[in-house]
Amino acid sequence: MRVEISPGGDLLLSAEVAERCFGSAPSALVAVREGELWAVALGPGAVGGLLLKQRNRAGDRSMLVIEPLRDTVWEPGVREAHWDPAERALRVPLVVPE
Repeated sequence: MRVEISPGGDLLLSAEVAERCFGSAPSALVAVREGELWAVALGPGAVGGLLLKQRNRAGDRSMLVIEPLRDTVWEPGVREAHWDPAERALRVPLVVPE
């Protein structure tokens, strides 16, 4: 599944990716692990996390992930992410393969 990290540090998700990985969750926990950005949905009653904002009427969503990326090497661009069912996490590589 394709996602994008913008130059400003937004994780951009299509409506389909957002629905598959986060459903109607309003926010997500985000961490950098093993050279990847991991995002895990938080339920409606959870406190904290990063807000999953709706970007347009189609349901595309975004999340500002610049803070978790602060001390890591990353580059903006489109990349192939994958859903890790065991961890219930969207895993996004931080470096775009050449």
